[in-house]
This record gives sequence, C-alpha cells and structure tokens, in this order.
Amino acid sequence: MLRSNLSRFMKNYYSLHSLIGWCLFIIALIVYTLTLEPTVSFWDSGEFIASSYKLQIPHPPGAPLFLLIARMFSLLALGNLESIGFWVNMVSAVSSAATVTFLYWIIVMLGRKTIYSKNEALLSTAGIIGSLSFAFSDSFWFSASETEVYALSTFFISIVVWAILKMDNETDLKIESKWILLIAYLMGLSIGVHPMSLLAIPTLVYTMYFKRKPFSIKGLAISSCIGLGLTLFMMYGFRLGLIGMIKKFELLFINGFGLPFYTGFVFFTIAFTLIIGYGIVYSVKRNNHSLNVALLSICFVVIGYSSYTTIVIRSVYNPPIDQNNPEDIPNLINYLDMLQYGTRPLVYGENFTSKIVDYKQGAPIYRKTKDKYEVADHVLEYKYNPSDLGFFPRMYSQSAHHIEGYQQWTGLKKGQSPTFIDNMKFLMAYQVGHMYLRYFFWNFVGREGDFQDAGWLSFWEDASILPKSLTKNKALNNFLFLPLLLGILGFFYHYKNNFKSFTGVFALFIITGLGLVIYLNSPAPEPRERDYIFIGSFYAFSIWVGLGVLAIFSALSKTLSKRYVLPITAIVTLIVPTIMISEGWDDHDRSNRFLTSDIARNHLASCAKNAILFTGGDNDTYPLWYAQEVEGFRTDIRAIVLSYFNAEWYIEQMTRQAYQSKPLPFSLVNENFKRGGLNEYIPFVERNNLKNASIDLKQYLKLIKDSHPALQVGTKNGEKINSLPSKKLTLSIDTDMIKEKQIIPDTILPFLTNQLKISVKGNALHKNDLMVLDLISSNNWERPVYFTYTALHSLSFDISNMVVQEGFTYRLLPIQNPNPEQILVNSDAMYENLITNFQWRETTNPNVYFSDFHKNMMTHTRSNYNQLATTLIEEGELEKAKKTLYSSLETVPDDTIPYDVASINTARLLTQVGEKEKSLSITKTMVDRVDEELKYYTEHKKNDLPNMQRNFTLLNMLSQVIRESGYLDEASKAENKLKVYYDRINEI
Repeated sequence: MLRSNLSRFMKNYYSLHSLIGWCLFIIALIVYTLTLEPTVSFWDSGEFIASSYKLQIPHPPGAPLFLLIARMFSLLALGNLESIGFWVNMVSAVSSAATVTFLYWIIVMLGRKTIYSKNEALLSTAGIIGSLSFAFSDSFWFSASETEVYALSTFFISIVVWAILKMDNETDLKIESKWILLIAYLMGLSIGVHPMSLLAIPTLVYTMYFKRKPFSIKGLAISSCIGLGLTLFMMYGFRLGLIGMIKKFELLFINGFGLPFYTGFVFFTIAFTLIIGYGIVYSVKRNNHSLNVALLSICFVVIGYSSYTTIVIRSVYNPPIDQNNPEDIPNLINYLDMLQYGTRPLVYGENFTSKIVDYKQGAPIYRKTKDKYEVADHVLEYKYNPSDLGFFPRMYSQSAHHIEGYQQWTGLKKGQSPTFIDNMKFLMAYQVGHMYLRYFFWNFVGREGDFQDAGWLSFWEDASILPKSLTKNKALNNFLFLPLLLGILGFFYHYKNNFKSFTGVFALFIITGLGLVIYLNSPAPEPRERDYIFIGSFYAFSIWVGLGVLAIFSALSKTLSKRYVLPITAIVTLIVPTIMISEGWDDHDRSNRFLTSDIARNHLASCAKNAILFTGGDNDTYPLWYAQEVEGFRTDIRAIVLSYFNAEWYIEQMTRQAYQSKPLPFSLVNENFKRGGLNEYIPFVERNNLKNASIDLKQYLKLIKDSHPALQVGTKNGEKINSLPSKKLTLSIDTDMIKEKQIIPDTILPFLTNQLKISVKGNALHKNDLMVLDLISSNNWERPVYFTYTALHSLSFDISNMVVQEGFTYRLLPIQNPNPEQILVNSDAMYENLITNFQWRETTNPNVYFSDFHKNMMTHTRSNYNQLATTLIEEGELEKAKKTLYSSLETVPDDTIPYDVASINTARLLTQVGEKEKSLSITKTMVDRVDEELKYYTEHKKNDLPNMQRNFTLLNMLSQVIRESGYLDEASKAENKLKVYYDRINEI
C-alpha cells in the first residue's frame, strides 16, 4: 500500500517538485542559520536593525515593507534584547532560502520548455544543481547572513520570475490575468523593499510577446522598447510621479485654498480611487479585458506600494531615528527621490574637468510651517561651459580622490580632459571590468581574498607560490571555473533549444548586470565592494548553471548507455555546488562573530555619563545606533552624525529629548539653521581691520543669531549669506569653574588654558561646523563632548590640541596641548576602559572568521593600546604599561588577527618595558611574513608596486625595532633582506 502511494506520488511531478523545492528551502535555511551573524554587522545593518525593531525611518528611499517584516521577526527574540539582531538577520536567511526554492521551480519550468519532455528526474537534477550553486555563490550567501534589503529584494525577483513563467504556462485567459495581477501586486510590494524586482518587467514583456506573436526582429525590437519604457515608467513615472501628483494637490489645497494639512492627499486618494473604479466598471461593461487587467494591475501595484504610508505615519511621531523627517508629502517625495545624494550624468553631461560657469535655482524645496508649505530652498542646477560637455560621460565627479582614480584607470595626466574614447576606456576597464565582471567571476570562478579590490582567482595559478598571508585568507576560494563553464553550457543550450524563454532570462541577466553598470555610473574608487548590487544578474546566470546540466546530459546521451547517463550527469554536476559550499563556508561563516557590536559598545563605554558624541561615517554611527536603540546600552549618550548636522531636520531632532539624553543646548535658533538660510555655507571673507586677528566665538555666534548685516556678503544670484571675517576664533574659559568641576585629570591640568584658540583649516565653514562651534560655546562644559577619530578629522576647524583620549573616543577639554601631533591621554580613564570596561567576545577564537575589513578595524584597537602604553611609560608606570601591552596581545592575538603595522610599535614598546624576547618573537614572525610577500610580489606580481612598497616599508621598520632591542644579528639579517629587495624593486 505504501509503495503504491509512493509510486503515485512520484508520478505526480507537481508534488515531486514541490517536495524537492521545500527540501532545498530547509537545506539552505540550515546553512544560512548556521553561518548567520549573531548580532549587528558593519555598514547599513545596524541602522536597519534599529529602525525595524522600533519601526523608525532609515536612510532614503526607505524600505517600509522590509521594516514591517523585520519587526515581526524581532518579536521572536521574546524580550531578549541581545538576540534581536540575530532574529532580524533571519529575515535575510529565510528570504534567501525561499529564493533558492523558487529558483529550483524556475529552472524546472524552463527546463521543461527546453527539453520538451517529462524527464522529471533530469529536471530535478538541473534544478537542484542550479539553485544550490546560487545558494552557495559568494555575493548571495553574504547577503543571506546579515540584515540588508538585498536578500529580500532577490526573493521578490525570484517570485516575480516564477509567477511570469506560471502565467506563461496558462491557456485560460482568466487564470493568466490572475497571474498578471499577482505580478503587479508583488512588484508594488517590492518597492517597499528595493525597486530591483522592477527590472524583471522586460522579462514579463518578452514572455507575453512570444506567447501571443510569432518571432520577428521587428517584434523583438518593439518588445525591447516597451519593456525598457515600462521599467523606466515604473521606476520614475509611477514610483515618484504618483507622489509628485499628490504633492501638487497638497500644495494647491493647503497653500491655495487654506485647508488643513493632508487635505490634498485625501482628495487625490478619493479622486484616484473613483477614477480607477469607474474605469474598471467601464471595462467590465464594455467587455474590454485588456483595459480591465491594466486598471486592476495599477490598483494592485498601488496597494503594494501603500506600505510607504507607514513611513509618514511613523515620522509624524518623531522617533529618534527619523531620517529626512518625511512626515509630509513634500518631504516624502524628497525622501523617495534621494535628493540628498545628488545626480549623475548618464547620456550627456559634464566630465571631471568641466568648468562651472553659472548656476541657477531649480525646483523648489518646501518645508512645513504652522499652517502652510513654504519654499525653503531650491535645487541648485549648475551650468557648465558647453564645450566641456560630452556624450556618455563616465568620469564626472570633481572630488579629488575620484579624479585621482580616473587618472589611474585611464592614464590621463593631471589637468588633461577626458575624450569620448577615455570615457569608454574607463567604462570597460573599471565600471564593466572591475565593478561587474570581477564580481561575476568571484561568484562563478573564485576569489583571491577578502581584501579591498581583490581579484578573481583562476585555476591555472600555482597556489604553491602564494605567500601564507594569502593562502591563509579564508576568502581565497577556487571553484576551478566549474560553475562558469556549466553556466556557459546552459547559456548556449538554452539559446539553441528555446530562444523564446532564453530572451526573458537574457533580459534579466543584462539589465541587472550591464544595465545597472551603465545606470549607476560608478566613480573610482568606491568606499567598499558593491557586488551585492548585481545579485539579480548572478541569479539569472544561475538559471543557466542549472540548464547546463541538461546540456551535459544531452552530450553524454550520445555516447553512454541510457541507463547510466543520468547518474553520471548528476555525479559530475553535483561537484559544482559541492566545491562552492566547501570553498565558501569558512569565509561566509559569521557565527560567534560579535566584533561590530563590541566595537560600538566600547565607543560608547569610552564616554562619561550624559556625554555628547560626534560620529563620522556609517561604521562610526550605525552600530552605535544598534547598541542604543536595540540593546538599550548607554542611552544617556547623544550620538550626533557630523555629516547629518548640516540638515535642518536633524538639528531640530537634537533639540528634543531622546531616552535619557536631554535636548542639546544651542544658542542658535531655527531661523539660523533652517535650509536655504544664511548659514548653509559660510565663506572666509577677510576684513582689513581683522588681518591676522582673532574674533571672539560667542560674539560671532551672537552676530550669526541676530543675522547682523555686518557679516553678510552677496552671492552671484543676488542672495545674502553670512561670512567668516577671520580664520582664528577664541573662546574664553572660566578656569576657576573648570577646576571646581574637576573635569580635567591632574596629569593634564597643567595644560588648562583661559582661552581656546580655534583655527579654521580651509576657506569656509559649513552649517555642521557652525553648529558644533555653537554647541561647544553654549554647553559651557556642562556635558562631556567627545569625537570619534573619523569625526575629529572631518571638521573644518582644528581642535586636535584640545582633545584627550579616554578610550576609543577623544574628549574635548579647555586645554592647550603644546604638541598636537601627540594626542594627550587620560591614562587613568583609558586604562580603566581598555582593561576593565571594554567587552571583547570571541576575538581569541581562531575559528571565527574576521574579514580583512575587521582586521583593519582591529589595527586601530592595537594602536589605542599602544597609545595608552606609551603614555604610561612616559608617566613611569612600567608595570601598567606592560599589562596594557599583554592585554593587547591577549585581546587581539596573532592567530585570529595577524600582526599588522600597529604590532611593530607594540614590539618597540615591549622592549621599553623590558620584554625584549616577546618583542623579538613578534618582529621575527613579521619579518618572515613580509619576506614571503616581498618575494612573491617581486617575482610574480611585478606590476603591484604599491604592495611592494608597503612591505618594503614594513621590513625597514621591523629592522629598526630589532636593532633597538639589541638583537644585532637578527637586525643584520633583516637589513640584508632590505638590500636585496631594494635592488629588485629598483630594477622593476
């Protein structure tokens, strides 16, 4: 009986493939769960976890549906705050596992169209190989292990493509229409995660074209234009245009008719519903099926898109994370349009050498006042010399480090303008080669390592010549070209056997790959690797990896007995996902890695109670948000993102209570920091009567507050802005009050000054600089003020001689350091923080994977320990200095985070505290490694001059430290190596 039921089940291929699909879901979910990061990771993860946990507003354009789903997952933590990060990360794991399942079903459906038979075992094999190969590909696995939108976005691509194929299989027009409506709804929903799934629209158009029309070049061209046009319409015309229309009604009803806020939105919603409703009724009465489906599709897209209403609703309640404050329609459209990120020329525009000859006011930017919307500012539109404009500009950014990148990639000399050929060279070499094909090969060929700009790894490279620093890199993966070759076989097999379905997959592959390359127009260099952008393209190629199984089966069928073809095909192709998971496991296993969370907590732990902490970039900020918002750690501290301090909405947020942190004490008011006011940009305009003179900061701020005409200068467009009359600012200090408060430790008290002297670095202040200065002045040393390293060096004025290091942060104090190149250290506070207060989990576990980025972060940790040890030695505290250095070696051991440039100074300091043998042990280990790398680069990588020079410098530093420690023989050996490599590098 059981055998009979099983037989019937196996014959029902729908049940068979459903079962296999769900088995693959379980397999993938187990893999992703085992390798999942247990808490926050770097970049946007901390912001998304914090925002989803409390339904707050992340950076534009937001991801409301993602936040809602992640919020539900966070409830599975059952009140355990430290496990919330894990459960929100599980959103990516679950959605990635579901993507693998739908990919399996897609490959089976496409395979059935290709082989025109019901060889279900063969189709299952193809689906399993293709879906598992994608499951264990580098970029997708990476996204599956952390909180980001790309895993869920790829799921939407997968389910949309699956629904397109299900629609294609239907002959009943009514059922086909239902699939179209489902696709429309899914695309509307996906906008609330990431609009990537909209790039599947050309696949839908091709599928419908081939279903209804015979193939022709003209028909294919028309379908291509329609597909691209619909994609652009959905990306801009619908996604932004719908809110743009609401904005016009809102402005008309509020500013024109004097009605309450949101009246225009309500009117438009009612009118839109009635118009669409009437159209649907009309289409039914006229029996116009196409119009009916089109109008219903619009309804379903809008319903899916409506998740964005949660952004407005939550913003009205002013949560602590409320980026861009999109609580009204004008702000919402700026939020969706990502206005703050600017634009990039695509078809025609400027190059990096183009000269700005004029600028004009563009579209108005509105702000919500008490009873209406007023124009706060205008988008600034630059006019360039027409002779400097060109077709298809790829090198447009005028940022200094981008210009340097352009020149490195194209060979342009300083001051030389790029031609069209130069732009094409940059497109092919950097944007296509480095920023797409390199990532493509990472996923289907192999990867050199996890260091920035790591190349792809070919199987013909001799691994025996690689230095151990590379062979021990867990991200050194070699797939022996097998996934690529199998995908290429599938590509041609699909093209040859079913061109109609091939065009849909090819469209998805191209538009999510090379199409995004053209659209994004990436500058050089990018701050981090961007492979996650192209996951849709890698997904499409994985379909061909699965279909490659059919190609191999077809080839073997011509030479082998029918009985053995399928088993041999399965065994041979199973090698592909097997080698991918075996090579990729160690560098995708994030289990037991708590480093990001610990670094964030240690930054906060470095600050005194009720502190104000200025942060710099994403990795300075988002993990701190996670620690405060999710784990509730040190909510007395007000973390201020320095770059956000330019924004009116952000400054206003700082004037509100946030948990235990009181509002910030500003002397300036909204009129002084509002957008489009006098203080967006404050240029230095020297006055003759103030040459080389200093101006009092408090008096200057009072003039700013009063909008005094004495400070104002005219701009090219006839407007007024405030100016800076001197680059030297002074702030008087009540030294008696400071001594009474005892905020300066005794060791630093001699540096107390009665007047702070602040020097402006460049030729202007920005609004964030002005607000920092106002806070310093108004705070009157009531609340401790700290800076992260990044924030301290991002200011337009120099206060490096007024800060004292107390851990991972730098405290501003009324002191004058006579030697600002050497940061002062509060040794008692820093020793207490580093030795007692700081938390380090699993940093001594050699089985935990720390990427090259994590290792670089820990270089700063070692440097901080060295800084404390240096101060303790200067203070005569040799035992405490020794304990500090050994604590550094225990916290960041060599077998988990290999010795780096900071370890050279550690060795030098160990010599100074009498630990010469330990010092020699470190330096000898490093000399051997540097020697290996220099041998490799000078013999096999002669074009990599930067790495040669870096290692040569390290070897030189090591030889000096060894000589200082008194081991002259060892020093001579290192110096002899220096001479050898000096000659080799000069020859190269």
